[in-house]
Amino acid sequence: MKRLTLATLALSACLFTAVQATTASPLTLEQQARKADVIVQATIGTPTTVTEGGQAYSVYPLKVSETLAGDAAQLPQLPGGQGGSGPALYVLSGMELAPVFQSGQEAVLLLYKGRLDSPLVGFNQGAFLISNGLVSVLPIQPVPGQGGAVPGASSTPPGIPLTPSVQNQPVLNPATQTPATQTPATQPPTVSTPVIPTPAAQPAPVATVLGSLRTPAELKAAIVAARAAK
Repeated sequence: MKRLTLATLALSACLFTAVQATTASPLTLEQQARKADVIVQATIGTPTTVTEGGQAYSVYPLKVSETLAGDAAQLPQLPGGQGGSGPALYVLSGMELAPVFQSGQEAVLLLYKGRLDSPLVGFNQGAFLISNGLVSVLPIQPVPGQGGAVPGASSTPPGIPLTPSVQNQPVLNPATQTPATQTPATQPPTVSTPVIPTPAAQPAPVATVLGSLRTPAELKAAIVAARAAK
């Protein structure tokens, strides 16, 4: 009984962690900096697909140029035969709104050291791209075949109301030329427009997260200051 209880608790903890990762609330830069185990500036390599424990991961090699917090050696490492050794980003494949990187991108990454669905703090928020001396948040790309759908929305277009000039004319009794009583079965069905639910909240926009920060030096100084005030 004790073993069964421990196994159940472990499974519940794993499921809770996964739910946390995929439903993370928008975080400020200060919150991200304080939550991160490891913060690095790195160039992202060409991803490969690795299957572990029946789960497929997109694995991005990291070429770390600067460590702002923690130790990059604590991050998951490249598996053997995957182009060398060193730290890597493991992102569980097939998740809606999961972080997607391009080979050669340079970024400041705020990371958890443990193996989660996504290594980024805030699931898809803790990555800031560097290009032409400026920083920006990572664009969020929906999974092909999933991102355009809104849960609960009708797949058929709203009906077109019948022409009032034809449908609203009274039916006359041939004997008296007075309007005849119509039964409810002869009335056209009511056409209603489906209500499309509001999509889930997305991570805070760049103006909110970065504020007046524009350069990598400004971003990193803000991260170091947030960590110092932790």
